[in-house]
Amino acid sequence: MRKKISLIGDDLYKNLVSRHRSNLQKKDGKRKLKSDHGGYPVSNEEYEKIKAFWKPYGITPQKYWFCLFSNGEGGFSEKYIPGDIWVSKILPYYNDLMWGRAFADKCIYDRLFPDLKRPRTIVKNSCGRFYDGKGNIITRDEAMALCLKEKQFIAKFATFSSGGKNIHVLKEGEVTQAAVKAFFDEFKMNFVVQDLVEQHADLSRLNPSSLNTLRVISFFFQGEVYILSSQLRVGGDGARVDNYSSNGYACNVNPDGRLNERAVS
Repeated sequence: MRKKISLIGDDLYKNLVSRHRSNLQKKDGKRKLKSDHGGYPVSNEEYEKIKAFWKPYGITPQKYWFCLFSNGEGGFSEKYIPGDIWVSKILPYYNDLMWGRAFADKCIYDRLFPDLKRPRTIVKNSCGRFYDGKGNIITRDEAMALCLKEKQFIAKFATFSSGGKNIHVLKEGEVTQAAVKAFFDEFKMNFVVQDLVEQHADLSRLNPSSLNTLRVISFFFQGEVYILSSQLRVGGDGARVDNYSSNGYACNVNPDGRLNERAVS
């Protein structure tokens, strides 16, 4: 009985998360379309083609998604996957949402991926408990003292920190008792303090204020890995982060390693 109740609770949680993400996608899609002055004018003939493609899957996509995705340069396709369908049907099918919160916690990356290169952890706070970079339990005062020994660092929430939100960067000359106490008081718990990564000179030329990255999306299916997307991400002028949700830019990397002619914000 307990197991049955637990499974019902899991299904309810997954359903609520999928609906919430779907609603956010719809809201964001309509906002982007408005800023793009209505986007590409999908014709009735093209929309019939869209509905015919998706009908075998029991789905009728909203027309506005294809107005947003398409352009007048041969960029229309009925195979575009609308954001709400992606987050509510496809993503949950291949990825168990129940694991999402656990793997999103930056405080456990050193244990999950001990052999991968990562920024050096100076201090972290997990569930209100402070740890040093080696995982030893320390006090808040000791955590502050470790931060004050550094010339510069970056601090961010360990969870719910996507899109480059709520990030504090203290550069040389900015690491003071008052500054460290301020972000400790703001974050309260579940955050991580890391060393700033110095990027390659070629990436720095694109925008020196942000850590610019290559983002590769892979798909593991039936024993094989498929590369779905490769992008160069660059921050906006003066930005600390490269996320295009924070006014950054993304430029596709073609299979031959060359960049696309255009980047998008």
